[in-house]
Amino acid sequence: MPSINQNGYRYSFQCWTIDLLRENFKIALHFIEIISTRLKEVEEMMEHMAYGSVRKRLLFLLHKLSEKFGSGTTQEWIELEVKLTHQELASMMGSIRETVSEQLTQLAAEGIVSKEGLRKPLRVHPERLKMAWEVCR
Repeated sequence: MPSINQNGYRYSFQCWTIDLLRENFKIALHFIEIISTRLKEVEEMMEHMAYGSVRKRLLFLLHKLSEKFGSGTTQEWIELEVKLTHQELASMMGSIRETVSEQLTQLAAEGIVSKEGLRKPLRVHPERLKMAWEVCR
C-alpha cells in the first residue's frame, strides 16, 4: 500500500524501509547482519549441494535443521520441532525420496537419527552426527 512522503508524493513500502534504514543506524546494522548470515548459510548449502555426496548433504541438512528447529528432549537427543516428510527432505537437498529413505534407514541403524513412529518428529544425536560428518569430509 503506497504512502505519502513529506513532499506529498506516493511511495512504496520498499522506499519507506530504505528511509527507515537511513534514519536508524542500529536497525540498518541489524538488517545487514541478518542478510549476511543468511547469505553465508545459502553459500554453504550451495557448496554442499554441488560437491557433496547424498549422505554428506543429508548430514549437513540434519545438522542445520537441528540447530534451527531442535529442542533437547534428553541430554543425548535433539528432537526436530518441524515435521518433514522424506520427500520434503529430498527436495531440500536436491535428491529423490527413495535415496533419502535409504540414507535415513542407514543413519537410524548407526544411531544417528531416531524416529518413534509414523508422523512422529525425527530425533538427531548431535555427537554421532558430528562424528559421521567428520568422516564424510
